[in-house]
Amino acid sequence: MQNNNKKIPGQDSHVTFASRLDGGSEETVILTSDKTAREWIAKTFYEDTHVNLDELNQLAENAQGDILKILKINSMVQQQINGNNIIGAVYGSLLSNLKTDIKISFDHLPDTYEAETKEKAESLIGRFHKETDIGTFLSSSIAAVYTKGNSIQYLRCENGHYMINPFPLGVAIVSKLPADGLSYALIDINELVDRLQNSVPDGEENNPLLPAGITETIRATYPDEVYQAYIKNERYAKLDIRRTGLNRFCDMNQEYGLSPVFMAIRPSLILDTFEKADAAAASAKVKKIIHQILRKEVMGQSFEKKGLEEMAYAHKNLISAWENPTTLYTSPPCVEKVEYVEPGLKPMDKTSVYQYRSRVISALGISLLPTGGEQSGDAPDITLQRLMKTISKISEQEENILSRWYSIILEENNISQEYCPVPHILNTELLESEMKKDLSELLINNAEI
Repeated sequence: MQNNNKKIPGQDSHVTFASRLDGGSEETVILTSDKTAREWIAKTFYEDTHVNLDELNQLAENAQGDILKILKINSMVQQQINGNNIIGAVYGSLLSNLKTDIKISFDHLPDTYEAETKEKAESLIGRFHKETDIGTFLSSSIAAVYTKGNSIQYLRCENGHYMINPFPLGVAIVSKLPADGLSYALIDINELVDRLQNSVPDGEENNPLLPAGITETIRATYPDEVYQAYIKNERYAKLDIRRTGLNRFCDMNQEYGLSPVFMAIRPSLILDTFEKADAAAASAKVKKIIHQILRKEVMGQSFEKKGLEEMAYAHKNLISAWENPTTLYTSPPCVEKVEYVEPGLKPMDKTSVYQYRSRVISALGISLLPTGGEQSGDAPDITLQRLMKTISKISEQEENILSRWYSIILEENNISQEYCPVPHILNTELLESEMKKDLSELLINNAEI
């Protein structure tokens, strides 16, 4: 049993005696006070949970022009992927089935082309694909744009061999000034050095990323523009715009893209609120609060008394009675009444839960098709048409980046641009079919209670 003397915010009143009793699976709390404390008691012991969406509204305002907002949004998206079963399942299915079977076509060959030159161009591009493991790279890049809204890469060549450097947002930022329809990417040298230093555990002897090691690491593994900016102590390195692959989704003509998953966060947060409230209601069912209310006369005619003696006496008597197997309690005259404080929480409304789950699914670009009460076929019917349009748009931008890189590779090998192939990197029909197999049952079950 524990007693305390606690001031009620905003009230000239005290919960003078509060006792918590162990009762196995149930918890009983007995309080003795005047009646003005009752509202505070219910609020304190039956905690109500809610979500504040103001921060989400602030993040949405001009997000594409503010890298700090984009980084915060990306962190929230990652949290939702890890913590929300619907969002996590959609992302997991996308990642598992996103197989980029890249093909090339020579759409711009002259009428009388040289077969040997075409074969050389095809061989160079094939070697580039192999050296960079282009299929894995593209799958990772498309998934990154889907979850982060942005992907920044750089085509680098060392001794005739090509490699692709990805840069995380924060290390790479986007310039406000475009050039020839493209945007410059800048590397924040200070941020790059900080991340390199933090990538090695502290306390290691012969740390390879001490200043000399950092210089060598940047020289060997980053574009020359970055190395030159570092040794000159410049804050930013401006990357070669043709070699930079900047893929953004929904950038609204600003610097940064926005993940399409962001639209699913609001209904997902509200669903979290429902779950918390339901958990609180379940917890309240095994908790009893008994409030013993004293008569106002114990305070005196002009309320100059605190009534502590009467309060202690009444509280002690109620506790003693309650601890007996059979409770029989005759209250002293100072007690006005003894009552249960009922929890104000209600179980979650199934209709609302269904609506918000459906909104999460819809925000991800997936639609549940009406069946008129009868399900046809072996699996529930869903369509991923809008999600596939999103993936196709991201893929088209990867194709544009590859086309530009193909052009550079041929240029550096003295081959005419007429022999530059066109990449085709994704079959969305196959992707949709595989994802429908993964998600149909899960999404229908999550949309129904």
